[in-house]
Amino acid sequence: MPARDPLYLFLCHLEWKNRGRLAAYNELVAALDDEDPAIREVAQNLIHRRSPRPTSCEVDHQRSTPNFKGSWE
Repeated sequence: MPARDPLYLFLCHLEWKNRGRLAAYNELVAALDDEDPAIREVAQNLIHRRSPRPTSCEVDHQRSTPNFKGSWE
């Protein structure tokens, strides 16, 4: 997998925050496991400080993504 780019993660943040695209949120979550500590920090900041969490309704509605219901509690 090519290295993640902080700008790409920021765009994912905007797609999630402004358009509610769960795939963009999932990209941010995946970046939390990146081998680059700077990328992990960017992802953590974008997720935990500036993004709303998906509701169980949003997660259940989009079948192409895993069901996170209950794991955010």
